[in-house]
Amino acid sequence: MLRAGAAEIDITPEVGRRIPGQWLRRFSESVRDPLLANALVLAAGETRLALVSADAISLKNTLVADAREQVVRRTGIGAENVLLHATHTHTGPPATDVLGTESEPKAVAQLAAAIAEAVAAADESLRPAKLATWSGEAPNLAFIRRFRMRDGSVQMHPPKGSPDIIGPEDERDPTIAGFHVWDDRGSLLAACVNFACHPIVVGTAPFYSADYPGGVRRALTRQHGEQATVLYMNGPCGDVGPDDAADPGVRRYGEEWLDRIGSGIAGFAVGYAAVAEATDDIALRSAVAHVRLPLREVPVGLVEEAEARLREQDLAVPPQDVELIRLWEALLLHREREQQEFVEAEVTAMAVGDALLVGLPGEVFTEFGRQIRAASPFAHTLVAELANGCHGYVPTEQAFSGGGYETWLARSSKLVPEAGALMVEAAKAAIAQL
Repeated sequence: MLRAGAAEIDITPEVGRRIPGQWLRRFSESVRDPLLANALVLAAGETRLALVSADAISLKNTLVADAREQVVRRTGIGAENVLLHATHTHTGPPATDVLGTESEPKAVAQLAAAIAEAVAAADESLRPAKLATWSGEAPNLAFIRRFRMRDGSVQMHPPKGSPDIIGPEDERDPTIAGFHVWDDRGSLLAACVNFACHPIVVGTAPFYSADYPGGVRRALTRQHGEQATVLYMNGPCGDVGPDDAADPGVRRYGEEWLDRIGSGIAGFAVGYAAVAEATDDIALRSAVAHVRLPLREVPVGLVEEAEARLREQDLAVPPQDVELIRLWEALLLHREREQQEFVEAEVTAMAVGDALLVGLPGEVFTEFGRQIRAASPFAHTLVAELANGCHGYVPTEQAFSGGGYETWLARSSKLVPEAGALMVEAAKAAIAQL
């Protein structure tokens, strides 16, 4: 018999603090909509699974370790049964180091504590429940953002309608999947929705906002009631965004599109869930696979240039110049690699009845989501990026041949071209354990 509990905690920082997500440092001037940490605990027999979706650009690996330790201490749920996900909003709290914006230790500690508090509250509210799994397609809501150009390069967000565009580097993936949890009174207790699209609809704004994932939540609670807790889990969206460079007539950015995209995703979720059968006969399982991912080597010439240009720079503080940030990042990556030439990454797989949830710790390209779903024996497969930490962009090997922002050497793009294939193999190994 299934039991479930859910909780929601506001994690919006005070106005005036930093906003990571752009090249240069920004400070918030207002709050457009609240940032949340949403938690769902599922229990069946002796097994409990804890899922969290937090409105942040990513979750530092140290933050994940801290939050998990607090969850284990407060609830007794095993660390391997905890999946912590960042929605990747570019207007979230200063809890992550991103290019020219450094994290604030206070914000990191606050977010870890809030995640643990949300899980503890969800665990304390466990009650009889039924769960319905579903999947389908949500077309025309996300588009490939990397395009092959006539000069042989690949460009992210090229000028709309440019005659130099040959075509998108890859194909978009409209897959949407999730599950709805109903309490014993027939009210929606929680919904988990998985779709891939970069949350940059209002990404340059000087305010805190959950971006379109907040729009998904608002649309679903309008449909099902404020008691519903909505976990939006972003799919592999490293090369996918809300705008279509091939369509010069429409620019899908701004506050109007925040709600239009959010409502569109929610509408598909409502439709698919409406015809899915709910049951309390749900088996829960989890498995973790660890994989060693090598770091790319920084060319000697680039290291020497960075050391010369940044000789007077305090390396603990990011410069506020785009070209200097690129050199600063390359130098920091070089020093990281001198300490250790690889990272130990964790890939998580959770079975929720006939649905599979796979968590990948990076900003993953959409091709790898397709590969994992193709290898999944489950009826419905959710693939969530930025889960249980982050090791930067995970492009395809094809993407490295074309170049572009996502492949530039930096702490946010430091893994070898084979890293994506290694993550997929780790996912398959975790799935096999289930």
